[in-house]
Amino acid sequence: MKPTTSKVLTRFIALLKKGDSEHGIAPHNAPDLLDRWSIAMETQVVVNASLGNPTDVKGVFEWRENPAQRYWPLRIPKGANTETPSFEDKPLAWPPELFATGIGCTGWNWKDQTSRWVGYDFDAISGHAQGVGVSDDELQRVREAACALPWVEVRRSTGGSGLHLYVLLDGIPTKTHTEHAGLARCILGMMSSETGFDFASRIDACGGNMWVWHRKTTPENRGMELIKAAEKTLGESDLPANWREPPPELPEFESVKLSEDHTADLAALGNPEFVPEKQCYRSHSKLLEQNVRRGRFQTVSDGTDISTPNCFIFPLTEGWRVVRYSPGTKEHPSWTHGKWTWTYWNRRSDLESAAAEFDGLPHRGGFVFPRFELAQSAIALILPGVTLPKPTDVIAARQVHVNIRSDRDGTFLVCKIKKETNDVFEGWIEAGRFWVREIPADGVATNHVTEDRVTEDVLWVVQPATGTGFNPVGWAVKIPEGWEWTSKDELLTDLMGKKIKNPQAFIAKAKQKRFHLEYVPFKPARYDNKLNMGCQYACKPADRSGPIPMTRRVLAHIGRSLNGPVLRDEWCRANGISNGVEFLIVVIANWLKRPELKSPLLFLFGPENCGKSTLHDLASYLIGSIADVDKIIDGDRFDDHLAGAVVAVIDEPDASEQKFRAKIRKWITEDFMRVNGKYRKQVVVPNYLHWIQMANDMSYAPAGPKDTRVVYLEVPLPENPMDRDDLKADLKREAPFFLRHCLDLKLPKPVGRFSVPVIVTEAKQRALQIQKTVLDSFIDERCEFVPPVNDVSQSQIPSVEFDTTFADYVREQGQEPWSARKVHAEMTKRNMKYDTGRANKGFLENVKWRA
Repeated sequence: MKPTTSKVLTRFIALLKKGDSEHGIAPHNAPDLLDRWSIAMETQVVVNASLGNPTDVKGVFEWRENPAQRYWPLRIPKGANTETPSFEDKPLAWPPELFATGIGCTGWNWKDQTSRWVGYDFDAISGHAQGVGVSDDELQRVREAACALPWVEVRRSTGGSGLHLYVLLDGIPTKTHTEHAGLARCILGMMSSETGFDFASRIDACGGNMWVWHRKTTPENRGMELIKAAEKTLGESDLPANWREPPPELPEFESVKLSEDHTADLAALGNPEFVPEKQCYRSHSKLLEQNVRRGRFQTVSDGTDISTPNCFIFPLTEGWRVVRYSPGTKEHPSWTHGKWTWTYWNRRSDLESAAAEFDGLPHRGGFVFPRFELAQSAIALILPGVTLPKPTDVIAARQVHVNIRSDRDGTFLVCKIKKETNDVFEGWIEAGRFWVREIPADGVATNHVTEDRVTEDVLWVVQPATGTGFNPVGWAVKIPEGWEWTSKDELLTDLMGKKIKNPQAFIAKAKQKRFHLEYVPFKPARYDNKLNMGCQYACKPADRSGPIPMTRRVLAHIGRSLNGPVLRDEWCRANGISNGVEFLIVVIANWLKRPELKSPLLFLFGPENCGKSTLHDLASYLIGSIADVDKIIDGDRFDDHLAGAVVAVIDEPDASEQKFRAKIRKWITEDFMRVNGKYRKQVVVPNYLHWIQMANDMSYAPAGPKDTRVVYLEVPLPENPMDRDDLKADLKREAPFFLRHCLDLKLPKPVGRFSVPVIVTEAKQRALQIQKTVLDSFIDERCEFVPPVNDVSQSQIPSVEFDTTFADYVREQGQEPWSARKVHAEMTKRNMKYDTGRANKGFLENVKWRA
């Protein structure tokens, strides 16, 4: 029996320490690194693909010298991103000394679910900003900063020219690889914070694979050689208490149309790189400091290399918002320090930021400055050129209280100094216990954050009404995932928590600007005075078409039952659609390009683990929000998440009950729908929904097999099942190319009320037979439809005659007799005009007895 994978790798690790000249493996430069490996560590083994030819099995190669010898890369364990990772220690049929090129570990022990170390490859993290290389000087700065930390181990990189940084840990509990990666991000932030060096701004991934051996490491390049050992390990007590919280996303701000001032600012910066997905630009804080035209801007950066960006700049109505790359980066005291470090650039200063710079402390709606000259400096920052009449030196040592007052006469900066006996103030007004000076200050606010939040983060939303009025909908607030509705009470509480001085005035000011609600898929979230809650693309389409082998493989598996019926369908043949893959691609492309057109519900059914849910996964990588209908079926009365959605999914619940069937059938075909949401009024919205349902049982469909709204797709068990995490990763990687393919696809003309025909598969025909009643059989065998002429029936069967003949047929079949009421109800479902009439003089229209 061949040895198992764990035994083969353990033997190979021992071989690597001394080397193997026969197979071109040099003795390891740092054998202590190999001691950190065990089969319990998350591991990746890469192989030399150039030695073989690809086979029909993904990732498996045939050795050119002996095609019977197959080899493949290894990833241990499976399900690393779940709390139940697993590894099946099967025999390994290929020798790693011949085919392996590298062995890497992440530092996560998947067996006991703890983090033993985290590592950072400076070769990989240096090129974060496009077009920026790694200079020797910068590498030296990284080395010096890392060596200053006693708990960081510094090594040469795999090829010897870069750096690897390691932090050894005391087995910190981490349930998944994802949590391990979060720990790595946290520690990287600690490194930046303690040294003042921005390690994190250049990193693309944390907690990832670090090579413990690679063929490109040689005695000559001294790869992986130890430069400086760590003096201590880190335990959980050394970490911030909130380290398990997810990392903050790069802040998003609403797009502002660039003004002439913005254009001039960008020109002064050398027209920096634009970041389209965030609608902002990259720059360097020192370069910004050198180009200040309004307000004040200071940075602690020494600007050694201002060609390497260290911040994002977002255009605002006035000036720019500057955000440092790394969460928690230390900056000048005038910056706001929170999850993100940020400030304004080329914007008039506000009282709050001026007070922070000149020792002002919050007090009674304003700020108290300890001395007159500090208050004067703050005021000059807000209102350049404005000076206060200076009192005597003795009085100048008193505190000065400054706040802003707005009324119908305008906005004023109000300065107060406490009055004492024998004071003489020139240019000041005596008011009770204070000397007061008021300065016109139109356009100045106590806090620019409040102004920005009114226009950017809190919206009063309405819908146009008939005539010239409008219907209030409610309050919408910005969250990282988009927009959500809130109540006025909750909004007030939120504003008070953010220390907004006058929440009621804040709300009144926000309410003066109405935003009109709309739901249009794939249109900007906010533009003009509109709030669009339609869904967005989940990824940016690729610039050009690219290979999508996994996407096609998934669609081929899901659409297998469509192949024959598609070939026989006249519309499909006329439009060059020859199989299930092409049919499903046209369906998905219609979702993305023509969401206003209806499409039939795709009802996928099959056994557990057959892969039916992969269509849901694929859709989620193309479309930003997929509407989950399960909660509605389970009784949730809020359904506003359906508004503006393009794809709705029913995952397993039985949607065949009558109370759901009618609603879902209407949702499939109607142009508008009413939705109810929390903290908002019921609204009527356009219906863009396209439906997917997955179920184990064929009977769970929301409409019977005779219904012309549903395509039945029977999904079999896959012949070569894939690891679900690998499958999803491949689909996500191909999504930008698939999105581009769909957007470029020329779509055929719709057929009837749908963008594509309702294909009748063998599964649907089987469902028809299963659900066929004795009444269906009787009508098929004994009755014949006669079309009306000008809406006038051309043939009738008396109801008494129909009922009597049907009753005889039921007895012949050995079935239970049907009541007249049941017959009438079932005929109504079949849209057959059946009138029981009076005195037994009713009739059944548009039918006759078969000859």
